[in-house]
Amino acid sequence: MAGTSYKNRSNLWLSHPIVDWLLETGRLSNCLDTIVQQLGEKMLASGAPLWRLRLGMRTLHPLTTALSSTWERDSRKTQFLETPHGLERRSTYIGSPLAIITETKSVFRKRLSEELLDTDHEVLHEFKARGATDYYGIPLRFSSGANSALVLITDVCDGFSDHDIQQFHQIASALAPVAEVFNNTRITRAITDAYLGQRTGQLVLEGRITRGHIEKIDAAILISDIRDWSGINNRLPAEKALRLANTYFDVISQSVTN
Repeated sequence: MAGTSYKNRSNLWLSHPIVDWLLETGRLSNCLDTIVQQLGEKMLASGAPLWRLRLGMRTLHPLTTALSSTWERDSRKTQFLETPHGLERRSTYIGSPLAIITETKSVFRKRLSEELLDTDHEVLHEFKARGATDYYGIPLRFSSGANSALVLITDVCDGFSDHDIQQFHQIASALAPVAEVFNNTRITRAITDAYLGQRTGQLVLEGRITRGHIEKIDAAILISDIRDWSGINNRLPAEKALRLANTYFDVISQSVTN
């Protein structure tokens, strides 16, 4: 992989066809993987010296704190990842480029063709070992104040040029509102699923919100309880009792849905 030679490598590759696609067609996709994969392919076809592309964002969800999709040139596939809560306490995140981008809300760049120090995060050492030569991360700011990040990595010997960086920022500016709409839609679905249920929540999102709307369904009602729940609440701290209740709900939910 290292030192890949691009036949179409040119300092004159332009981002505006990709920006036009994002604003006209790419924004219509409701799948993050599809957006990221098509973005990677279009950037590669345009002449961008791209080996790896990742779009990650924080989100509001009962079980998930962040989600991301990663595309790599060699496999031409994307990998979707949902990260559970507690991300900030993990060594894989603390001090990482993504953590720095999120906390500082600024660009992060590391030329991996140069010598890395022991203090550099392990993820940078991993990319360098795979042949990467330049790492560039751009924060994508949402109107809510939340942050997303676009990470671009290359394996060309000379890394990214100033022209490459300029084009990346133009793409990032167009990608930010697309990513924000996707994230807001996902948050809306998570909230309606949590408080209304998946089926009813979907009906509401489809526009069935008028007062007096009735739908008849066949249903079974399960009534269950935890033995000595009142006593447990008196003996255990609130946090431990809540964890116990959530574990119980998980078991019941899986039994019902499966």
